[in-house]
Order: sequence, then structure tokens, then C-alpha cells
Amino acid sequence: MLRTGLTALPRTRYASFTALLQVGERRLLLTVRDGHGDLIEEPRDTQADFSLRGTEEAWGGFLAGDGKIGHASVIGMVIQGPASDGVIPSELTADGDQVKLFANLPTLNTVLDAAATPHGGGRVP
Repeated sequence: MLRTGLTALPRTRYASFTALLQVGERRLLLTVRDGHGDLIEEPRDTQADFSLRGTEEAWGGFLAGDGKIGHASVIGMVIQGPASDGVIPSELTADGDQVKLFANLPTLNTVLDAAATPHGGGRVP
């Protein structure tokens, strides 16, 4: 679903953050510094600025660009629960430094797009 081994990433030159991504039971640590990204599977150290946790189905739909309304953006998947007064459950939960999450959201989307397919850029909005 997500490939590791990211290197130079477009539009990430000034970004600096660490995110814990939980896909079902699988944990990945994403580190972005000075235009380079590193995605580590099952990291020993899970210290992160923020975390995004969701089911394999939710992440799979988002990364595949399946067209489902709730899968259009990471933030959309997080806030759909509170925005609907709990009628629709959130597919992702976000913890940690929310300011850092929102400040780096465009970069996070770029990195997730690059990690979504073997060649990057495969996610369809």
C-alpha cells in the first residue's frame, strides 16, 4: 500500500516533521527533512510530532483515490465525524501537535502521493 525508500520529494524543501502513520495494526514512521522523506516500517522509536491512525480499508481507499467522498483528503477523513456531529464516524484519527499537522498538510499530501504507488504520483484526487 505505502512504499518505503522515499528520497527527494518535490515541494517539501522547507518541511520538517515526523508523523506516525498507523494502517490497521501496521505502524510506519514518516520523517521529512529538507526535501527528503524516509518511511520506516515498524519503527522502534515511535516519537512523532503527530500521528494519523486508521483502518487498512480507510487508508487503502484514500491512497487508491477511490472517489468516495470521505477519502478525498486526510483532513476530510479526520473531521468527517465531528463535522457530522458523530453521525458519520471518522475514518482517521489525528493525535499530537495539530499546528504542525496543519502547517505541513500540503507536504504530507505530497509525500503520501509519492508513497502511494511504486512510481509515485498514482493517487487520483
